[in-house]
Amino acid sequence: TSPIRTSLSKPPIFNPYQYDEQGNQLAILDDVDELETSNPVAVLEKYRGENKNYRFISSIKTQADISNSLKWNSLFGLNFNTLKEFVFLPNIGIDTYFDGEANNVSQSTYNYLFSLYNDNYLNFNKQYNAIHDINSSIGFRVYTNTLQIDMGQAMNLPDNDEYTRLQEGQDDLRRIGGVNGIWNWMSFYNVINYKFKDKYIFNTGLSADFSTRTGDEAKTAFHILDLPFGLFYSVGAGWRLSQEAFLNQFPSLENLMLRVSYGMTGNDDIGNYNALSYYELVRYGETSGLIPGSIANKSLKYENTHQFDAGLDLSLWGSRTRFTVNYYYTNTRDVLIYEPQKSYMGYN
Repeated sequence: TSPIRTSLSKPPIFNPYQYDEQGNQLAILDDVDELETSNPVAVLEKYRGENKNYRFISSIKTQADISNSLKWNSLFGLNFNTLKEFVFLPNIGIDTYFDGEANNVSQSTYNYLFSLYNDNYLNFNKQYNAIHDINSSIGFRVYTNTLQIDMGQAMNLPDNDEYTRLQEGQDDLRRIGGVNGIWNWMSFYNVINYKFKDKYIFNTGLSADFSTRTGDEAKTAFHILDLPFGLFYSVGAGWRLSQEAFLNQFPSLENLMLRVSYGMTGNDDIGNYNALSYYELVRYGETSGLIPGSIANKSLKYENTHQFDAGLDLSLWGSRTRFTVNYYYTNTRDVLIYEPQKSYMGYN
């Protein structure tokens, strides 16, 4: 169905339109030639592809001042996204599809995504004696997602390509499918940042996360109300050498800072229902039935990534010249992978 590819394959002496018995060119597109090469003009004029995407994103933040240094913050976010796609692969002038099974094909897809995000935290920010700066946040986040994908395909619609709706296809060659996905995530966290004379910098972070994608029997850090929570952390330090007295002899030095950090993060991107037992609907002949959807892994837990980072930042001549060097070392454990099953077990 590529017009460029078919144009390169088509002999240049051929015309994309048919001729009558008197040799007059007609407005009817020529069919597939003897070499089974599609008509490139038919591809351009008859092929249909439509895409409509509607998306709404919004967020609102509220803040309450408990004192000059203590504030309560709430952030609400909304993401609504719909996608409608329609594709029609014509018959006239085009070679057959699916190894000759279909003369023309109609396909339609509808995607729906609805996400809600809420972040609530208490923030403390204060400076002591003009040399100690402390900034700390403690709170919890909630993230919920609902996904729906519906798809349909019909083959062998009327040969004139005038009727393109799915219901016009051959009864026994219609195919429908879809995906429903719901996954939620919750996190309790704390972040602390400390500066001494803006010269020595320390920061720590701690997070306890729950995901509906993990199993009920997962061996995580701890459980709350029988829900498995993963524990993740980070620590870091920085030394701004450009503030030291022994470097005052270099007036061109704007900033020189050494950084080092270490932390562990988690990944739950392994699908929504691999930790659950469920059944799915399948078509068999003229009827339908239920089959097991997957082998549940109730001990499914987070994939953990440990990372060490060391770096140097250098700025010269009023930040006109900047230089940054970073070194990273990453080690991933408990990697999440799909393990193929034996065919006789009945899972694909």
